[in-house]
Amino acid sequence: MTAFLGFLVVVLITAPIACVLGRHGHLRETHLPWDLVDVAGRQMIVLGGLAGFAITSIVLLVTFARDPGGGARQSFDAVVTMFLVAYFFYVGTAVLMGFMPRDDALSPLRPRVQFVLATTLEYRTVFLGWFALRPLMATFDLQVPAQAVQWLLGMSAVIGTLFTGAVFERVGVLEAREIAHIALLALGGAALYVFAAPALGRDLSDSPLYLAVGFFLLNTLTFIHFAVGMLAQGNARFSRFLDAYSRYVVIADMQATTVLIAILFVAVLPH
Repeated sequence: MTAFLGFLVVVLITAPIACVLGRHGHLRETHLPWDLVDVAGRQMIVLGGLAGFAITSIVLLVTFARDPGGGARQSFDAVVTMFLVAYFFYVGTAVLMGFMPRDDALSPLRPRVQFVLATTLEYRTVFLGWFALRPLMATFDLQVPAQAVQWLLGMSAVIGTLFTGAVFERVGVLEAREIAHIALLALGGAALYVFAAPALGRDLSDSPLYLAVGFFLLNTLTFIHFAVGMLAQGNARFSRFLDAYSRYVVIADMQATTVLIAILFVAVLPH
């Protein structure tokens, strides 16, 4: 539970700072080298494969590891929960991608915001499934693969954040300096968590399990924001209100995502 509370504290500190730093930014009608609806359609295929992998992993784990004992029990609970949450939102993200709007008469740039929301949801959920591999290795006491996964996860988190940020900048929703602020704030917040939690004598052994709950809650909020954007297409007043604040929600969402991934990376490391 400590990790989840630490995540909330760090987000409550860093998200407002990121929004203040991004207050001078705005949505931009940049030239897109691809069709967003077409890209979303292709992502549905990827998400379908990942959903199949996640549910198959759950079935195999339940079948072949019926009674893990000791510390393996905690790792087993964590990995099953992480795969389960990932499975739900692989499917949920595919649904969002399927309803990606091609245009919006009241707000021509809102489809770009919707695309960013769905992509953030996909990015976050993919990493949750990948991070589940670390406690999976711990469940079966596979030390060498666990160390390899640990390094791969760290590199993938850095590269994935840079790539996602570049896409969001190209789409015109976020700016390069805002993405840099988000990354630096996430690193600072994760460092604060790393030093504060042990100093307070808190037990971090159950961190991945509770952080999976954090992923579920954050993904749910993103899902709701996407749905609200669809409702705004038929109401001019509500559409103007949403246009004024959607970018701040995207910044806060991305900030929470990077913080959650950074803290989860720390949580799956051996303690």
